[in-house]
Amino acid sequence: MIAGYFDESGTSLNNQSIGVAGYFGSCSQWEKFNVEWEEMLSEFGLTEFHRTDIESRHNYVPGWTTADRDSVVKRAHKIIKEFTYIGVGNAVVKADFEEVFPPILKEFYGGAYGYCAFLCVARAKAWHDNIKSKDAIAWVFEAGAKGANQFKILMKTLYADPEMRQAFRIGGWSFFGKDILPLQAADTIAYELFKFVEGQIIENRGKLRKSFQDLIRDNDNEHLEFWPKERLQEYVDSDVAKNLMKSLTDHGY
Repeated sequence: MIAGYFDESGTSLNNQSIGVAGYFGSCSQWEKFNVEWEEMLSEFGLTEFHRTDIESRHNYVPGWTTADRDSVVKRAHKIIKEFTYIGVGNAVVKADFEEVFPPILKEFYGGAYGYCAFLCVARAKAWHDNIKSKDAIAWVFEAGAKGANQFKILMKTLYADPEMRQAFRIGGWSFFGKDILPLQAADTIAYELFKFVEGQIIENRGKLRKSFQDLIRDNDNEHLEFWPKERLQEYVDSDVAKNLMKSLTDHGY
């Protein structure tokens, strides 16, 4: 079985965008990852690797320099790239989502968070189809995100249908805190995806973050996606979305 660990970034009210991202790996890969990650934390005197805190190095570890921060970030990236198959992520601008999505779809998906999480599930299906894998995926999400309860219902709905369960390779799902080490890897890519949207899309900066370039592999880049307002509108106007809304309405949703 393949395990996928996913986290969100951008959930604060002052954040303009939100992203959900994470990594897939085999059980043996994650076992090796855990060993290497524990060694990294011990070496740098950390109890956990939380990317936002690492960025604010002085508040996280007194006396840390930029070089100290960059060293641990590069070490984390190296471990992630060595012991995972692929990174997957999706992001939206919150205002675009709120403007385009009808209330019934917002509720069904669990808001912008739930929609981005569902897109990760759909993206995983495409990746599995591409590599012709039939392995089920054990999905693990970071607990506590707004919209998580509704997303659980969505996953349960997919799982209850044998054809959908097989199509999306859903072996199970759960929510845990960041003390689960692979969720710290998910936090890392979710943070970089969020910073990409905030910098390159919203603020229109020309230069990519060095940490983004260091973390993202070519095959990761194929599965990381920002959904602009036009594409969100295309989905809402599609027959798929219209049929979904009709079905939800007919069932008194």
